[in-house]
Amino acid sequence: MTTERETEAAPAGGWAPRLVTAAVMLVGLYDVIVGAIMLASDTPWIAHGPGTRWMALGESLGAVAPPDATLGLFRRMGAFSLHAGATTIVWAALGHRRPSLMSALFVTYAITGMGFAITDAAFFEGTPYLLGKRVIGAVFFAALVGHFWMRRKKA
Repeated sequence: MTTERETEAAPAGGWAPRLVTAAVMLVGLYDVIVGAIMLASDTPWIAHGPGTRWMALGESLGAVAPPDATLGLFRRMGAFSLHAGATTIVWAALGHRRPSLMSALFVTYAITGMGFAITDAAFFEGTPYLLGKRVIGAVFFAALVGHFWMRRKKA
């Protein structure tokens, strides 16, 4: 049940708030899919595509560590990705009608996302994966700008 304050703060009807929410959910869905692939695959290190350092890492680790340890490491990363994606989708759904929650999501993800952007640029340079991540980052950034622009116009 929404409070009177939350109802007053709810985004205006129309396509813009829905587009912002859909963009955030799309980012979350990507993480859910990658996480599910990493959890279900016998070779989860290939989930990010060809030419990535993870492919070499998975093969190298498999050669020197027990196979279950290597598989466990990558599946744990898959579980984290699945968790992060599901959490993103839930927060976006909750934040759609509660702009302060969506703002908290955007600020938190913008800060922590910089860590992902830096490591992705360092370890996935020149790969299709990095291009995909940059597209996802652009979608997220556009949603962030749209969200705060709509909040500014309401104030």
